[in-house]
Amino acid sequence: MSAIGNEVFSKADKDGSKTLTKDEVKKMLREMQLNVDKKSFNEIYQKFDADKNGLLDKNEFNLFLQTLMEKKELISLFKKYAKAFDENKKSEPCMTFEELQKFYSIEQNYNLQLDEIKETASMIKSDPAFTGSNKDLISFYEFSSLIFSEWNTIFNPKRKEVFQV
Repeated sequence: MSAIGNEVFSKADKDGSKTLTKDEVKKMLREMQLNVDKKSFNEIYQKFDADKNGLLDKNEFNLFLQTLMEKKELISLFKKYAKAFDENKKSEPCMTFEELQKFYSIEQNYNLQLDEIKETASMIKSDPAFTGSNKDLISFYEFSSLIFSEWNTIFNPKRKEVFQV
């Protein structure tokens, strides 16, 4: 999922086992203020426990977290601005920094310069060095990470007002 998924995983892995138990995941979800009923939680947890050992490793957890963060309204919002978006390829970078800048301007009534966009995007990119051909693009999952992260302007404690349409 990128930096946010790895950070959440590390915080939830209290015993340093490099895996998360159901209880660790439940506790982490409560801390993130994500409410999931018991039946749905068990179904999702079992779905992503690929090796069926009752634990989620970092990769399994990232897929689990991506699914929880995959909101339909967020998909339509991303699609509105990322003109090259293909819903079947959510992990592939396709939103330009200019499109992200437009999103902030219109949806959050907040004007960011491109250098600020690049700096913010670097915090959520899976590859913080921006190597490869997609250095100036973000994926749907990276966008989701940004929206739900402390780096997003609507969650930035330095800001007093929320501009979310």
